[in-house]
Amino acid sequence: MEMENIQIKHRKGDSLEYGIFEECIKLLNNPVGATMEIGVRDGFGSTVIIDAWRNRFSGSRPLVHFGVDPYGNISYNGADNLKGVRYDYTNEMKQDMLIYMSKFYPEFHFINLDDKEFFGRFVNGYPIYRNEKILINQYDLIHLDGPHDTESVVQEVDFVRVRAAKECFIVLDDCQTYDLKKVVSIASNTKEGVVPNKSYNFNLVYEGERKAVLSNFHIDNNLNNQ
Repeated sequence: MEMENIQIKHRKGDSLEYGIFEECIKLLNNPVGATMEIGVRDGFGSTVIIDAWRNRFSGSRPLVHFGVDPYGNISYNGADNLKGVRYDYTNEMKQDMLIYMSKFYPEFHFINLDDKEFFGRFVNGYPIYRNEKILINQYDLIHLDGPHDTESVVQEVDFVRVRAAKECFIVLDDCQTYDLKKVVSIASNTKEGVVPNKSYNFNLVYEGERKAVLSNFHIDNNLNNQ
């Protein structure tokens, strides 16, 4: 595929409030340099996260960004009351996404698994190889755009919050499709994580039309006021 054709087929996204990623990343002061998106689709969310990181740190903080998605047009829970639906997230979409991301976003690392497979296989972290083996097990920002039922989102939040960096945001997509109060309640409970003697409790700092944001550190202004 010619590069001009890749550029023409611009990423669109299937949600709203993508600017929240830039607002979150602006508030990071000492990041570890790792972000993740669960539910990649055509890659738009990942491009926005990576672009925001580039704008904020201008090459001074290298980024590893993981995109986790099974594709394969498997059945998917789009809401608590909409389960087992196929949304045409095909392997052809995956191939198109990979061509685009490999051309323009070298920070992107694709993990072709569903969320539960990823959690089960990489409890201790996910390795990348950059001059040496590096085990990534902490994140500055995680975008949860996979299954949109309460049970799945609770499992995702419970997994990622104990792998949070000192300053971390969890961005929840389509937060009106599941029980957000239950998710926030789980996230706010103290739990030990990958760093000894550190608690991983998150609070709701933004609730919009489609996205909500959890944070594990104090910010001066609620993101709803940004």
